[in-house]
Amino acid sequence: MLIVFATAVLKNGKNYEFIDASKDLIENTRIEKGCISYNLYNDCEAHETFVFVEKWNDEQALEKHMETTHFKNFVKKASSLFAKDLDVVKYFTKE
Repeated sequence: MLIVFATAVLKNGKNYEFIDASKDLIENTRIEKGCISYNLYNDCEAHETFVFVEKWNDEQALEKHMETTHFKNFVKKASSLFAKDLDVVKYFTKE
């Protein structure tokens, strides 16, 4: 299994736009083959910081995800909302 933490730090005042842009991504990703779970969390203290916590069967499933229309549409919508580049960390586990 592959676990991904993708952290987004947003420009001030862009939280609602980001959440709105994420809805289609989350809904469609959750039904992708190879997706175990896909959730978005907002930092309780740093309110402009969000993290996607993703669980995938394997690296190939994640790669296919990044080729989907809903992922590409999200990137187009959300890129201008980021205060800095997305920070992505991957972990492999035997679970």
